[in-house]
Amino acid sequence: EEVNGREYNVQIIRKVQLLPLQAGNYTVDPLEMESRIDFVRMPENHSYRRPRSSNPMQQLIDEFFGRTEAEGTLETHSVNLKSQPVVIKVLPLPANKPANFFGAVGKFSMSADLKKRDLKEGDVAELDITIEGKGNIPMITAPRINLPGNMEAFEPAVRDKVNNSVYPLSGSKTVAYTFLVGKEGDYTLSPVSFSYFDPAAKAYKTLQSDTFFIHVAANSALTPQPAPGQDNPAATPAPSKWTDIIGIEMIIGTVIILILLGVIVYLLKKNQVKAAPV
Repeated sequence: EEVNGREYNVQIIRKVQLLPLQAGNYTVDPLEMESRIDFVRMPENHSYRRPRSSNPMQQLIDEFFGRTEAEGTLETHSVNLKSQPVVIKVLPLPANKPANFFGAVGKFSMSADLKKRDLKEGDVAELDITIEGKGNIPMITAPRINLPGNMEAFEPAVRDKVNNSVYPLSGSKTVAYTFLVGKEGDYTLSPVSFSYFDPAAKAYKTLQSDTFFIHVAANSALTPQPAPGQDNPAATPAPSKWTDIIGIEMIIGTVIILILLGVIVYLLKKNQVKAAPV
């Protein structure tokens, strides 16, 4: 790289990408580092020759190729390097934000994939939403989905694939929604929408998936089956274990009461016999 008319060898030490969270002016502190640089100090009126290395292996190589020790001396100096502070100005986003905008900035596309559309009662369905492009992918919030009332959604699984070696960040975010389907019937899943801000166009853009249709068939494993000889299982409920236990307890209680009454009658008659005159 040429600086002030002179060419220098340039080495990238570290490269990072900054994702601003709010508008304002921010200062990146100077980067400081200590570097060790080798110089060859030559005597006056002597031409430069390669200095003798302190590495034994390098010495053997020099001797093999007929290299002789230089007349100069090798000196090592420590140099402290420090960059200038950098001021970053983060502009605010426009005020007319869509209702489903949650901070995505860049250039994106979206795809949706419903794994199965013909299901049975009690099955678990999966809807995958993939957002792909360039921008602040790690900060993208999962889009919201609207399910019919008799379907139960679970916590979605999120998978990020980000290439950190390019600017801006590129890659994808996939959100896998799983949900439990309810009773048999035909259902409609409303389109999933996702909004982001496009810095190149300086405008908000909204992406929308297709509408999905699900058919749920009856599941015989979840439907009560009539017992042999019965047309309506609900008309004659099957006896339960608790019914048997309650019947046994009532029989035992009745027997105990009858025994107690017999004992009382016996004691009363015995007392009357003792009290009669001779």
